[in-house]
Amino acid sequence: MIDKQTAPHYNWGDACDGWHLAQTHSLSVIEERMPPGKSEARHSHRTATQFFFVLRGSLSIEVKE
Repeated sequence: MIDKQTAPHYNWGDACDGWHLAQTHSLSVIEERMPPGKSEARHSHRTATQFFFVLRGSLSIEVKE
């Protein structure tokens, strides 16, 4: 079993963290921590499907259709 304690960790952006809980050719599961007021650089994915869940706080996402 893998969790934040055993998963590969990386830092991104300004004080944000990520943990790769699963990483295969067809699936990537990442748990991330973003402190209040932080944001990710605007970007897009050609073939990815993303799912987000928020444990605390709020999240705003801009989607291009």
